[in-house]
Amino acid sequence: MGADLCSARANCLGEAGHRSPSKGSSSSPSTTVWGASAFSPALRKLEQEFEKLRFEMQEERIRLLFSHSKQRRGLGLDEARRILWMYTSRDVYRMLVHEGGWTPDQYQQWLSDTLVNALVRGGPDDATSTMPPSKRSR
Repeated sequence: MGADLCSARANCLGEAGHRSPSKGSSSSPSTTVWGASAFSPALRKLEQEFEKLRFEMQEERIRLLFSHSKQRRGLGLDEARRILWMYTSRDVYRMLVHEGGWTPDQYQQWLSDTLVNALVRGGPDDATSTMPPSKRSR
C-alpha cells in the first residue's frame, strides 16, 4: 500500500471489513467454532489462537497509518490496534448482520465510516478535523 492509498480517507483501514473473517454465512466453520467453543476447552483455545493471529495480522495496517502520520491526535499504536481488532470482530458482524438484520453492504459502509472516525486524523471525531462541530457525527 502506498501513501496515496492512505491519504484517500484511509482506505487502508476502510477496506478492513472486506478481508475480515467476520464475513460469511451464519453456518461458516468459524461461526460454528465460535458457538461450540463455549462448551469445549480445545475449541476455546483454537478460537483464542485465531483471535491472536487476527490481531497480529492487523498490525501492518495500523503501522501504515502511523507511518504516514494519519492517526487521530492522541491515539497510540496499541490503542489503535485494539480498536481495529474490536470493530472487525466476528461478534460485531454477527450482531449487526446475522442478528440485527443489516445487509453485508450496510455493515461494510458502517465499518468503513467507523474506522475512519475512530482512527484517522481529520475524521469527524478528531480534534484536528476542519469539519465544523455541528457537522460531526456523534
